[in-house]
Amino acid sequence: MTNSPLEALLNKMSSMQEKAYCVFEYAKTSSVTVGQRYFHTKFCKEPPHRHNICRWVKQFQDTGCLCKNKSPGRKETKPEVIERISDSFLRSPSKPT
Repeated sequence: MTNSPLEALLNKMSSMQEKAYCVFEYAKTSSVTVGQRYFHTKFCKEPPHRHNICRWVKQFQDTGCLCKNKSPGRKETKPEVIERISDSFLRSPSKPT
């Protein structure tokens, strides 16, 4: 039976436990390749690409965390812009701003 595209994607994604394991193994061995071998033995699946492991190590060194950064969200609108649009709307409510 073949996996759906979603299942295939989820199998490729690394869990937080797997990321932490990769960073821990890198810290112990100073080798991405050795860490990948240990990962394959422990989790019985393809290890993450070396680029991802290096990125996780750097992120952990920089921030002390492996969590994804929260997106900044919607930017705040400046009060001057709000006032300008409000004034424009009050002058001609049916005309687009």
